[in-house]
Amino acid sequence: MRGSGQGFCYNFGRAVGSIYPALIGYMSTSMPLGIAIGYMAAGGYLLVIVASLLLPETGGRELSAED
Repeated sequence: MRGSGQGFCYNFGRAVGSIYPALIGYMSTSMPLGIAIGYMAAGGYLLVIVASLLLPETGGRELSAED
């Protein structure tokens, strides 16, 4: 189960990440390229910060069949 979850998250991230170059190209038609890249980078960092604050810590927990 853990391996399946890890594989899904990894590949979902790759799929979403493949959209970013096209989105940056689209955004750069109305603003400078550096600003468009900065917005996307800031959004990525914000997503990581929010996820790290909201997701539970599972380090050191015992794995059980009920979970």
